[in-house]
Amino acid sequence: MPTSSAPAALLIGRCLDLLDASDLAVLATCPARADAPPHCSLMAYALDAERRHLLLTTPQDSRKYANLMENPRVSLLVDTRQVHAREAVQALTVSAVLADTPPEAAAGLRARFLARHPRLTEFASRPDTALIRLRLTAFQLLDGVEHAQYVSLV
Repeated sequence: MPTSSAPAALLIGRCLDLLDASDLAVLATCPARADAPPHCSLMAYALDAERRHLLLTTPQDSRKYANLMENPRVSLLVDTRQVHAREAVQALTVSAVLADTPPEAAAGLRARFLARHPRLTEFASRPDTALIRLRLTAFQLLDGVEHAQYVSLV
């Protein structure tokens, strides 16, 4: 698949706009063991105000949470199938790493997540539900079948 390089700021802006336009992603996590398979989960997400982190919630007893505690690197897939005809679909692969959530910021970040997903208020308010903060590290944007663009954020 050909990969081209667009001006980084423009490409980053397009990727962030695509993230803003959606609120569901497939999250791929892996445990630390090399022989263990990746685990995929459909996740609701929100961007933080600075658009540098994704916010998600998950039960602390879930496989994805255990995987994140062992291996902080993740990949997410967001696409535009719900909005565009198949011929015009865009797919965004996001690379990210688990980031610490400062205790003083947790309530505000949770409120931002819930502003985007009010139907998840009960779930997100449970004591065993973790707020996950992922620092964005790279994007790969696929326009159609063959046109891919990659940009690192670190």
